[in-house]
Amino acid sequence: EGTPRSVLILLSDGVDFGSPVTETQLSRAVEAANVGIYPIPFVPSTFAAAAPGFRVGPFSRSGGTYQRAPSAPDTLAARSFLTRLADASGGLVLTSAGHGLAEALDRMLEELGAQYVVGFSPSSGAPGRSHKLEVRLKDRRLKLRYRERYRSR
Repeated sequence: EGTPRSVLILLSDGVDFGSPVTETQLSRAVEAANVGIYPIPFVPSTFAAAAPGFRVGPFSRSGGTYQRAPSAPDTLAARSFLTRLADASGGLVLTSAGHGLAEALDRMLEELGAQYVVGFSPSSGAPGRSHKLEVRLKDRRLKLRYRERYRSR
């Protein structure tokens, strides 16, 4: 019997501000988790225009300074990162096409309500080992989204 699948809604610009976690480490963690990641990208420059005094950490009590976030991220690279993260988890990048957060969340609920779960038990494999998955459909008109890798437990 499997474990319930969780969903992570990620509001992000897709830009790393100095995390100690590499993308490879993150990919391994996503493989091991039974969670669908649904990023909702935003462009920080539009947020910063609404709140010009907005600053991000880290905050140093001894020095008392904040470091500013970069004002113009490489949106193509950032969007690509969020797409890789969603794809690795079997999730989907949600966009609102200018209609707001509610539209993106409605799209996610629609997606989750139309999912089927297919389970299997691998014939062998040591715990923690990464496995590649491939799923094919005869009817090419159907949309298929699935995790391409998983880690055995």
